[in-house]
Amino acid sequence: MAPGGGINIFSSIVLIDRSSILNNTARYDGGGVSFARTNPDSQLTVANSQVAGNSVSEGGGGGLRVLDGKALVRNSTISDNTAGDSGGGIELAGASVTVAHSTISGNTAHMAGQHGSGGGISLQYMSTRGFPNELHLDHSIIAGNSDTSGLAPDINATSWRSLAQIFFTAENSIVGDNSESGLGEAPVGAPDDHGNLIGGTVHGVIDPLLAGLADNGGSTLTHALLPGSPAIDAGDPLIANPPEFDQRGVGFPRVAGGRIDIGAFELQAPSLSDQIGNLLRQVQMLLHDGLLIRGQANALLTKLEHVHTKLDGGRLDVALNRLHAFTNQVHAFVNGRILDGAGQPLLNAADDLRMALETMANDVAHDLALSELGLDELFPQSSIASRQRQREVRVAGNLSTRSEAS
Repeated sequence: MAPGGGINIFSSIVLIDRSSILNNTARYDGGGVSFARTNPDSQLTVANSQVAGNSVSEGGGGGLRVLDGKALVRNSTISDNTAGDSGGGIELAGASVTVAHSTISGNTAHMAGQHGSGGGISLQYMSTRGFPNELHLDHSIIAGNSDTSGLAPDINATSWRSLAQIFFTAENSIVGDNSESGLGEAPVGAPDDHGNLIGGTVHGVIDPLLAGLADNGGSTLTHALLPGSPAIDAGDPLIANPPEFDQRGVGFPRVAGGRIDIGAFELQAPSLSDQIGNLLRQVQMLLHDGLLIRGQANALLTKLEHVHTKLDGGRLDVALNRLHAFTNQVHAFVNGRILDGAGQPLLNAADDLRMALETMANDVAHDLALSELGLDELFPQSSIASRQRQREVRVAGNLSTRSEAS
């Protein structure tokens, strides 16, 4: 059985883009993709794709194996692959590989022994052509992988140093378990000098809080970031030239919330409709739990209905006034010990919506000022953005704001 259960590549310049390489099997090397170079100009790029559920029974690289070659994995997910040897996700053998804005999780390697197997990534022995192994991580998650040796669940980058030259760097990335990686620990809240979060035996393994592989939009499956994930807004705040979108493509900006996330998935800011809907549900839950009587709840719901109506009519200024009235009334209920501490989540959610509306109002005001000064032709992007934001003010859907509960 030839290597590369899904794709077997020799000496080519190959781009795998917006693709799913799923559930393939090989006996030797590269359950999903096997890439080997005999031409010095050849290179493999895997972009905006998923490599998942592949396996290799006797070789390495359950998802991807790179021999004597160069490869770039960008904006992609490598998940749930299995290797009978080493490198459940990726195996390097005399290879130079960059993993950028990607997630490698849930992969398994079965090789047991003194070298460890590298459940996520393994930098294996030097190739027969004498090339060293080079791995660079950039804004990527390597966590939640496993191996039967128990020595290198996520990355094996040190065990083979006596047999091969190995060069390994990482920046703005998360490595769940640093065993055999050569990286020093850097717990959540205390990144190292390169912006990495690195788990280990002293401070504990880092859980990136990933949801299961699922359809979160776009043409490929991704691991969504769960609330509280250390990957959220943990990337380089000064990043230059990030990808325009995350793995999912158009409609999912790569930088959302002001700072880039780590991994293939970017948590998107909730829509105005979602935020208002969240406030409605919280008020209705407080009524259901008996913390508000119907009259109090309906007073709050009426104000939210006004916020929705004014937004739908493009009246940002009036919507902000109605939202301030809503917040002031919640404050009164909290200070009057009607809600006590139970009102704080409601206040937090209202504050998030207020900041979103204020940002939008300021941007629109800026664009209108340019237009009045006759400068919009000098700044066409600003005018386009203004029109887009004005369209986005429309809040889709009919939100039920009155409760019939007693």
